[in-house]
Amino acid sequence: MYHGKKKFTFDDPEDSYWNESGNGSTASSLFDDLPSKQWAARIAVDNLFDTKDNTQPPPLTHPTTTAPQTQQAAAADRTQINFASAPPLSREKLVDNFLHSRAAAGRGVSGMSMSPERALPGAPSVTSECSASSLPSEAQRLDLDYSRLRAEHRKLQKHLEMELLDSAIDHVDSQVIQPVVLFLKRTLSDSIFRSILLEKKEVAEEYITHLKRHKDYAELATTLFCLGRNADAAMIEYAAALKTKMPEQKVNALRNVCRTAFSDPQLAHEAGLVSQHASLLEMQIAIQAGDAQSKSDIFKQFPRNAPLVGQSAIATLYYCSLYHYDLPMTSQANPQKIRDFLGISEKEFRWTAASALTRQSRWPDIERLLQPKGVMGAIQQKALQANTKLVCPFSWNNLFYVLHSNTSLPPKDLLCRILRSVSDQELRLKLAEKYQVPEVVIECLVAQRDRVRLKIYTDKLTPHTPDYYKSIAALNNAVRQCFSFLI
Repeated sequence: MYHGKKKFTFDDPEDSYWNESGNGSTASSLFDDLPSKQWAARIAVDNLFDTKDNTQPPPLTHPTTTAPQTQQAAAADRTQINFASAPPLSREKLVDNFLHSRAAAGRGVSGMSMSPERALPGAPSVTSECSASSLPSEAQRLDLDYSRLRAEHRKLQKHLEMELLDSAIDHVDSQVIQPVVLFLKRTLSDSIFRSILLEKKEVAEEYITHLKRHKDYAELATTLFCLGRNADAAMIEYAAALKTKMPEQKVNALRNVCRTAFSDPQLAHEAGLVSQHASLLEMQIAIQAGDAQSKSDIFKQFPRNAPLVGQSAIATLYYCSLYHYDLPMTSQANPQKIRDFLGISEKEFRWTAASALTRQSRWPDIERLLQPKGVMGAIQQKALQANTKLVCPFSWNNLFYVLHSNTSLPPKDLLCRILRSVSDQELRLKLAEKYQVPEVVIECLVAQRDRVRLKIYTDKLTPHTPDYYKSIAALNNAVRQCFSFLI
């Protein structure tokens, strides 16, 4: 918990002393205990004392007198710099005095003569893992002090920041958590910050919400990948690729997303859909480029209201059924080829094709479209004469809605053939009455032997019309059958 003291930081101008000679150690990791630098210091001291020099040291003038510098150095070895207990503003002064005393002690000792036994102490007795004076040079000593202090400062800094984050989470308020999260993002390295996101789920959700609000999709995708949410990250990159304006660039972006973001084996199905989307765009670009140079009359009869590129698969199928229904299977714009390429179901294909053909009033093609698959070959030419029932893969109500959506109504004989293919008599009678097909209505009432309803329906018909005479004949036939039954 924060007690009101100023926190030590290397970025503060008052603490800039620790940045003066630490250029070589700023890349130390967060929990670096500097074992390699301690080992290098020991080797340097061993090399210093093991060097053989032909020049003998001068005799000791006052062997029993201890220089003041030596006493100061010995006292400094016993003194421990306690940075935690010292005030923040005096830490720089403490370290500065300590290093100057080390340098003065080194100069005092260098002027004294010592015996060979005294000049060759063992490395463990000279080098201390916690003493900066054990280094042979001032530059290495400063580097070791700086690195050790920086590592300890980072540990303390992370501890304080984690306490601050836990306090923000305890408030259960996004307005409190979010500023703390953004502060950690600015002050911590990416690896440490993402490790915190993995540990604190609440923090991760707040950071993701912040990125979505500010539309930072690149950082959002990277963060989601680091959190292991590959599907969410892939969809973010897919949405970003869809925002590309140019069609050719959008195709390249989708291909790139399919190779990178959807490379996870668990996203194989989604990767296939993205690849199919890119292929659809390529097909639309090619078809639209060819139609732009076409001079067919159908484009004048049915002008295009919107570009084809960027439309859905069903819209593309409708476009090709309207403008390119008669193209051979080898053509890229053939509707059946598009159906097979995009994996469109038979129900969707027949519904879309029937809608496009109805707009052009191509009634024979609609009837051929409704024929069963088994009879679309050799029996196709005899379909009008044969008593072959038509097949509708979707609702009959929807089929009649499509057929009557155009300004020009379908011919009565086609409606009769379609209605006779409806197996449910009640539905057939209902559709015949709704779309005014008297011939089928009379057939249904006769089949049900409902003479009362037939008489009522006959009164609604226009006199002296074929349908009226047929209804009268059906009524007379019913009376004749009734008398024959009585006789």
